[in-house]
Amino acid sequence: MYNIANKKGWLCHPFFYSLLGLIIISIAYCEVISVPFYFDDNVTIFSKTVQIIASEIWSPVTRTVADLSFMLQRNFFGDVASGYHIVSVVLHGKVFILAISVLLSQLQGSNRQNPGALLTFTAVLMIALWAMSPINSQAVVYVAQQYVLWCALFSLLSLITLIKAYNGHRRILMTVLTLTFWILAVKSKQTALFLPLIYICYTLIFHKRFSDHMRLLLAGLLLGVTLLIIASIQVPTIDQITRETLAVPRLEYIKAQSVILWSYWELVFWPDPLVLDYGIRENIFSDVQVAIASIAHLFVISGAILVARKLPFLTLAVLSFYILHIVESSFVPIQDFKLEHRMYLPSLFFTIFLSIQIIKLLPKQWLKVVAPTLTVVVLLQGYVVHQRIDAWSEPEQFYQQELQNSYQKFWRTENQLGALYLEKGQYQRAAEIFTKLLQDKTVPNNEAILLNAVAAFSGLERWAIVERLENMIIPHFSQLTAINKSRLLINRAIRFAANGDCDSAIQSYEESKRYSEYTEAHEVRLPGCL
Repeated sequence: MYNIANKKGWLCHPFFYSLLGLIIISIAYCEVISVPFYFDDNVTIFSKTVQIIASEIWSPVTRTVADLSFMLQRNFFGDVASGYHIVSVVLHGKVFILAISVLLSQLQGSNRQNPGALLTFTAVLMIALWAMSPINSQAVVYVAQQYVLWCALFSLLSLITLIKAYNGHRRILMTVLTLTFWILAVKSKQTALFLPLIYICYTLIFHKRFSDHMRLLLAGLLLGVTLLIIASIQVPTIDQITRETLAVPRLEYIKAQSVILWSYWELVFWPDPLVLDYGIRENIFSDVQVAIASIAHLFVISGAILVARKLPFLTLAVLSFYILHIVESSFVPIQDFKLEHRMYLPSLFFTIFLSIQIIKLLPKQWLKVVAPTLTVVVLLQGYVVHQRIDAWSEPEQFYQQELQNSYQKFWRTENQLGALYLEKGQYQRAAEIFTKLLQDKTVPNNEAILLNAVAAFSGLERWAIVERLENMIIPHFSQLTAINKSRLLINRAIRFAANGDCDSAIQSYEESKRYSEYTEAHEVRLPGCL
């Protein structure tokens, strides 16, 4: 094990290397300001008002903290995507700094010696390896996933205060802060719900028993979980709380996730290929694949536990990876089976603990070889990230590339490509895509496809088709999101105006204003009426 040298000077200070890392991150992500909104960015940003957020604050399945952040950003940036992207990059940079803080705190000896320059540089590079990994670019560039960035931020703050409590620094206060930051993390994204399991593993591995402040922490966590359960009474059944969609059988989701989790492991070490929307569905994997993947997971977990005494941080790294995947990759059916941004938090904790273990084992003379090697890898990753972001800035090319790389021709990506043609006024190309999707029996009935089809055929002035499509949506009007209610009413207003029915057109247009800011944010013309 390498003992940390007690050297001083600006080259030994983590701030210097952290600043260098932030500069590299900023350069790699500089093109992000030219990236438009994607998928549900608009809905995520513009759908929540103060009243809605306040009414949902006690629900266990809402993301109040991140929603409040979006509401504040909306006041500053409106519908300009670049402002939101800058916030995402800043959050990613802050997570990077906090991760370095955790790593270095665990490398300091009991006498609180300062790390040497080369060791500090190597430690920062290991976290930079995670921060510059292309696998994390989706969480940073995809505005709607500020949820996971806030979650990671508060999760690390919770871990930092836990470590400070163990080190005897104002234990009661740090314990209360640990609990507070955990709640904020959960209210940013539910991925952090099982973070306390990592605390318990940390305690059992390094402290062998629960100290007084740890008992207080666990009591607080128990109280927090109890409050969440009580709050969940407003949701009719436990089954609804623990699923995002009713369309996916729970068992089929679990089986698919056993294979997908293994692919996540692969992406940690070799992040290629990277796809925004994989389009994976149940029954895509054979029982043999599921069995092999399940056995592999058991082998990895068992092996990690067996080496806990000799390699404690390796054990913690592996267990953290699985624990932080519990919510989205186990028993909670989610419409999207595989998304890269789900790896952000698990890979972060895995990288921190694995880096600690590697540095503790690394001979001093190897640092002179490891540090330059990691530098080259980090710079290469930065180039790949830059190239990927450049692809995001060209939506049409990006969607076509996504369709080529998906396991299946996924309807949502095709729908987005059609919506892009709508924005460009290429109504015929858009109508062809939506007609194909509506005729495909494997595509679920989806309000977004129907509304986009309405807009496309309205642009072509094929009003009979538009009316038929509207009649398919109207019976389900109460189930539409606020923005989609507004969109439907605007489209009806345009059709009424085209047919000379100005009274109905104006009435529908005025009614659309009741549901969202969409009407005010988009210029609507009603020929001959308004």
